[in-house]
Amino acid sequence: MSVTATVKAALDWKDVSASTYVSSGDASRSWNGGDLSSSLNATSTPAIDGGATVLVMLAAGVATKDLTSLAHQDGDTRTAAGKKLRAIHFYNPSTAVITVTKGASNGHSPVGTTFTLPVAPNGGRASLYYPDAVAITNSSNDTFDFAGTGTDSLLMKLVWGP
Repeated sequence: MSVTATVKAALDWKDVSASTYVSSGDASRSWNGGDLSSSLNATSTPAIDGGATVLVMLAAGVATKDLTSLAHQDGDTRTAAGKKLRAIHFYNPSTAVITVTKGASNGHSPVGTTFTLPVAPNGGRASLYYPDAVAITNSSNDTFDFAGTGTDSLLMKLVWGP
């Protein structure tokens, strides 16, 4: 399987100075430092060689996803076993905050020892990029837990590589 991805994380904003001493034609300043737009593929640094798009369905406000057995939206099952997550994107169409955490059993944290990410409701999104991460190991370091309020859902897109 050949995989390519474009990872973007940006917030470009502008403010306008009311000072009479600003000589700029529109008196504006743009702020875009630290933005990311990167193309990933088998030969990029970091490289990717797999990915999945998964609809996480919560039951009674909870769900667990095993990163070594992901039900991809095309109908097949994909695995990130032995790989490192390079980018993850979450989209929350639900009306409740959904919190993604390192799994209570065999939990995975891409970096460090903990992982907690609340994703805002009503279209909230969160994207994470990992140029270097901890490898996913089957049956010991491979799950994310999800917590909401009922039968919420969350879209999770992720890519991984060596």
